Formats: sequence, C-alpha cells, structure tokens
Amino acid sequence: MGLNELETEIGNWLQKLEGMQLENTDMKTRLADAVKHAVSPSALEEAEQFQSRFINKDTVISFMRADIKKQAKKLENGTPDIQSWQNKLRSDMAKMETEFNNMKSVFTSYLLQL
Repeated sequence: MGLNELETEIGNWLQKLEGMQLENTDMKTRLADAVKHAVSPSALEEAEQFQSRFINKDTVISFMRADIKKQAKKLENGTPDIQSWQNKLRSDMAKMETEFNNMKSVFTSYLLQL
C-alpha cells in the first residue's frame, strides 16, 4: 500500500471510531430510559452489565483512537515499521468492529425483551 492509501485507511478508522463512540453514547441513553421502566431484578442486573460493557467500550475506543493517531504520526515521520503497525491496527479494528456489532445486537435484543 502506498502512503496515501495508508493515510486514507487511518482516516476511515478514525471516522468509524467516532461513529462507534456516538452509537455507544446513544445505547447508554437508551439503557437509562429502559431502566426507568424495568422492574425485574434480572432486567436491572442485565442493565448493569450493559452499562459496564458500554463504559469498557468507551475505554477501548479511546485506546484505539490513540494508537491510530500514533500511527498517523509514524506515517508523517517516515518510521520504518509502518506496515507492521498498520497490519496490527487493521486486525485490531476488525476485531473491534465485530465485538461492537455483537454488543449492539445483544443490546437490541435486550431492549426488545423489556
């Protein structure tokens, strides 16, 4: 991959992370609204688990964003190990997207059961 393609990929990742951050915030808001109406102890327990997952996902997004910005700096500076870091980030982003989509799906199912 050329330098421009790597920069484009980094820009796309940052946009995806921003979208995930916004969706995560939206899910926290929806969870807060749902908890107002949840009465069973098991529903409240599940809500706590989701809240914990959402907070954890905020942290992971923050770390990913920092790693990607470090990679952008490496590209600017012409650091020699660019491609190996890009491959690692590519793998990490794919995993992050899969985990996020799974969490979102499970959360949607939870909301539908309330």
